[in-house]
Amino acid sequence: MLNAPPSSSSACPVTAIVPAYERVEALLKTLSIIQQCDPAPEEIIVHVDGGNPAVLEAMRQHHPQIQVLQSRDLIGPGGARNRLIHAARHELVANFDDDSFPDQPDYFARVLRLARELLNQ
Repeated sequence: MLNAPPSSSSACPVTAIVPAYERVEALLKTLSIIQQCDPAPEEIIVHVDGGNPAVLEAMRQHHPQIQVLQSRDLIGPGGARNRLIHAARHELVANFDDDSFPDQPDYFARVLRLARELLNQ
């Protein structure tokens, strides 16, 4: 999976994961920035802790293409990350909070390049 070169016209073989709880606007900003990266990650998964209805509705309205996991009970960011990593299709997983996002648009290309370099050592 790490052999496919990233390009500006294709997605990067990375899963971006985001645990979320109550901060709808912050989450929407984070997801928007992640999707604007060049290349974007092939997969984005959000975990909605406690099944927060406002967050679930915002995901349905603004990002219906993004996979959403949820828990009825509060499992916290650590529990959410465990579930998200388990659900990821790619071996490279980029972890964000609902209010954190890549600083540079080529973030995922750099992640892939650094992973390849580490594997070739």
